[in-house]
Amino acid sequence: MKKSKPSMISIENVGLFFRGWLIVFFVALNTVFIAEASLGKAGLSGFMISMLWFLNARTAGQTSGFTGAFCYALGAAVGTVTGAWLGHAWR
Repeated sequence: MKKSKPSMISIENVGLFFRGWLIVFFVALNTVFIAEASLGKAGLSGFMISMLWFLNARTAGQTSGFTGAFCYALGAAVGTVTGAWLGHAWR
């Protein structure tokens, strides 16, 4: 019997995408807030970065293969765009 390739859309890969998106979303958001000297918002987004980074650090290295890395990086790319866009929209 022929083995089928694992699907790129799996619970694990969706979770990796979301984690990459969420962390980098707050980094991009924080960058906009710092640039605009919006210190309260920068402090809150900085807190979120640290909290998410701490929680992510325990499991991020346990991903397997290129597909997991790709999903995480794709989420990070989308997080960059959405975080920067939303940061400027919240002026």
